[in-house]
Amino acid sequence: MYQLPSNKPCTDKNQNLRTECWNQLGVTAWLDKWWAANYQSKCVPNGWTNFFQCFLEVNGIHNKQNCNIMDDGTGLCMIDRGSLNTIPGDVQIGYVVMAISTVNQWFNSINRGLKDAQIHAGGTLGAITQHFNPPKNSNGILSEVLVAIGAAIGSIPFPAIQAGKIIGAVATQIATSVMQQVPGILKYVYPKTSIDSVVFQMNDISSHLDDLVRQTSENIAATLAVALNDPAMFQAFAANGAFVAPEIDLQQQTVDLTKTLNTYVISRCLKGKGIFLSGAWYTNPHDMTVNGSLADPSYMDCATYSPNGICSAWWWDAEQNNAYGLVDSNNNPKNFYDDYNWLIPQYTTGELLFRGAKECADYVHAGGNNAAVVDVNLQPKCVSSLDYCVYNQQMDMDWSEGKHHDLFTQDYPASSCGDKGKNFKMTECGNGANNYGISTPAAYLGPYMLNQKARGWYAGFCHR
Repeated sequence: MYQLPSNKPCTDKNQNLRTECWNQLGVTAWLDKWWAANYQSKCVPNGWTNFFQCFLEVNGIHNKQNCNIMDDGTGLCMIDRGSLNTIPGDVQIGYVVMAISTVNQWFNSINRGLKDAQIHAGGTLGAITQHFNPPKNSNGILSEVLVAIGAAIGSIPFPAIQAGKIIGAVATQIATSVMQQVPGILKYVYPKTSIDSVVFQMNDISSHLDDLVRQTSENIAATLAVALNDPAMFQAFAANGAFVAPEIDLQQQTVDLTKTLNTYVISRCLKGKGIFLSGAWYTNPHDMTVNGSLADPSYMDCATYSPNGICSAWWWDAEQNNAYGLVDSNNNPKNFYDDYNWLIPQYTTGELLFRGAKECADYVHAGGNNAAVVDVNLQPKCVSSLDYCVYNQQMDMDWSEGKHHDLFTQDYPASSCGDKGKNFKMTECGNGANNYGISTPAAYLGPYMLNQKARGWYAGFCHR
């Protein structure tokens, strides 16, 4: 396809469309004036009551009357970028025309990605539930799974950013601006009451995929119609030219949708088996292993991280410098190293499963609910619904045998971390010179494992 050059001023039609030109050309204000001038005089008399339909027809672009519906990959709303410079009139027309076409492509690609994700998830969800074998009373609600899918849709990059045309602060500015406006449109993606009461067992979720995909596809179709039929909604959605660049990575969308759905199921299966997430802020297990801070070097085996950030009982979030580890409340010594490597990156990511659980805990602690919800900026919240508990870095100096020690802080009371932490007490464990120590989880990261000899005393520690 012919590509126009991109080295000319925004006012020159003979150049490729550039995202930054949307604001430089004042497309938003220009479109407001265009609609006010043409709606009653040209749109209504001809029966072109939908925004996209009237705009295309008035500007000589015909046979594109299905841009507000799903086209199942037939490309009914595809427009050749190379032909935009031939449209008579203001240069802004080309930008609006391309945005209409690209909004259509974006929603259609999500719909195709969702159906591809269904094909992938049909096998993976069965493998996940079989691996963790959640109890029969571990249930889910279809509406929550739909919102989890909606959260994935909300996190898929807009074309202008995804295509790599814009980077750094400009991309952040565009994403922030668009996402703050889009909830008025994307609310149609998320279910309301239609299937709220449909409860299923987690180990039977694969059989419900058809219902999930059908309902989500219908919601996406309704959202597309709203985005292109109403000029105000279109303005909000196309703000700052986020839909000028046409490239859409369908394969990556399929991966994003599938892993988000997987993450929801994984966290529910783990939670159903009494497994929760523990963590330590600003902690690097590898550094603890090599910098001499441990009372006994054998306490940790974290000489190196896997490419996915895993070592021994932990996943380390290098970006935020937080360490996470699963804890089985029915089997404290269990190390989930093999499970981490099975799950990541095949079925989920550490960011989705572990950091996502922390962000969910932050959201709930701030007054949100613990369903799979999406906040005002369209970022996934509570797709991973694991209880999250933070290790208490304060030591209890009472070493009496049988004494209960509070291993977790009260930062997240909604997840009952205080009650979970009281399950750990001084107990016999054959720890060198001391025949007792704190019975802790395999993923423990706290003061009882540190070298305290300089302070004149030594705390026992055992977890294997």
